[in-house]
Amino acid sequence: MAVLRCAVNTLKTRRQGFDYNFHHRVNSGAGGLYAFWLNAGACLYVGQSRDLSRRQYQHRMSEHNSDLEEYFRAFSQQIEVSYFSLPNPGEVELKRLEDRLIETLRPITNK
Repeated sequence: MAVLRCAVNTLKTRRQGFDYNFHHRVNSGAGGLYAFWLNAGACLYVGQSRDLSRRQYQHRMSEHNSDLEEYFRAFSQQIEVSYFSLPNPGEVELKRLEDRLIETLRPITNK
């Protein structure tokens, strides 16, 4: 559970603006977990990916979660993102951590 505590702390405290260049600031090929936030403090979404940079680019270009898309549209300048990298994460490990983070952070748009 130490990894979960570290992930929660990192995702809460290392938030950055989610602009069109954000995916360039994440190491290409790095896997891990990420969260979108409304800068007022609400967690909007928690996700996981084996390639965080590519996944952030996908979110920016085409959103498949209609609730999250509405927040992106209405509050584009107030959306922040944070990520927690894991070296060589396995799919089972990522999914387990994502599920625990959803339970802990209670994001508004995760379905």
